[in-house]
Amino acid sequence: TPGAVTTSGSGASAPISGIPAGTYTFKVTNSDGCISTTSSPSVVIPTQPATPAVPIVGTIVQPTCTVATGSVVLSGLPLGSWTINPGSFTGTSTSTTLSNLVAGVYNFTATNTAGCTSAATANVVINPQPITPDAPLVGAITQPTYTVATGSVELYGLPTGNWSLNPGAIAGSTSSTIISNLVAGTYAYKVTNTVGCVSAFSSNIVIDPQPTAPSFGPNGSSNHAPLSVDENATAISISVMPNPSNGLFYLSINGLSESTHMSIYSMSGQLIYTDELIDVTDFVNKPIDLKLYPKGMYFIKLVSKDYSHIEKIIIE
Repeated sequence: TPGAVTTSGSGASAPISGIPAGTYTFKVTNSDGCISTTSSPSVVIPTQPATPAVPIVGTIVQPTCTVATGSVVLSGLPLGSWTINPGSFTGTSTSTTLSNLVAGVYNFTATNTAGCTSAATANVVINPQPITPDAPLVGAITQPTYTVATGSVELYGLPTGNWSLNPGAIAGSTSSTIISNLVAGTYAYKVTNTVGCVSAFSSNIVIDPQPTAPSFGPNGSSNHAPLSVDENATAISISVMPNPSNGLFYLSINGLSESTHMSIYSMSGQLIYTDELIDVTDFVNKPIDLKLYPKGMYFIKLVSKDYSHIEKIIIE
């Protein structure tokens, strides 16, 4: 009792299954029809423990440019202690945030204190961490000239897709770019890619102040007093041959013993060539190759500690 369940069998023991929840006592009848006394104590079959409901998937936070993992909020968790898998997360609250989730697809179950496990949640998808671009690489730097007041710089190694360079909010989509119209100063650029991740700064880019152009008279002589030959010039001879030429000249210096700085300017005052002449004693036939430059008049400026001189040359 209760239920008037009758089970037949032989031997000293017998299993009885399929018994619903309740309190039971038992009697046994042998083959002679004799009935035992009622079993004691009573047998109690408890009510079936509840299986937890499926956890409810709430807010999913994806990895960011600076955080490699994601998280998800699960609610509707069973009362009492529970364990969530995969991950063996434990707790007692009715909702929780599961953090440090690497990229992947998750289906979570909840197991209650009775050991019953819920069905799995819907897919919880954690995306891969977005890629942070490398710092832009600095290429060729063009400094201001006598005729152009600003400089420029080439940046390369830029990310695939659309990007934005700062400072300046310069937008583009190529792997390299040239930033122009840079006034004198020090610059460092960082790049933002299509997903909003920002690189570290590039190395420093220094744009020099615009140089002051030398002023030349109509016959090629300088209008600046420091460029005139000093009183010792009579002992110094300078020759540039052939002149005019096709752009290949040979410079010879006699009578000058100091190291001399040589600069070559175009008619507009743009510096196109420079060299440091260390030993100019009996300096003969130094080649100066200007064949890549346009035809026209140019000026060779020689400056040492106590001497300066300008020589006009012509490329035909």
